[in-house]
Amino acid sequence: MSGSFVEENEIPAQNNLENIYSLCGVDKNVKATVILTYYNDNDDLSVKNITIDLGKEGSYEIYRVDNHHNGELTEITDNLSFEIGLFGMVLIREK
Repeated sequence: MSGSFVEENEIPAQNNLENIYSLCGVDKNVKATVILTYYNDNDDLSVKNITIDLGKEGSYEIYRVDNHHNGELTEITDNLSFEIGLFGMVLIREK
């Protein structure tokens, strides 16, 4: 891996929701991409409400994988509050 880490492009992560796992990064244009998954071996867990704060306003593409979606774009929004079901995945890409 080459290049240098630019601290102002860092996305600090805080996990305040049990069973939610995340991966975050920025591209060369400082546009964020976030992947969230909701996983637990207990199949009886309910839907979680999630709010993401990336520290700046923007427009975001939301892609979902769950019982009703197979990775397709489901919305473009500036509101990063949504529900995620157990075993679901959400990809958030800044426009």
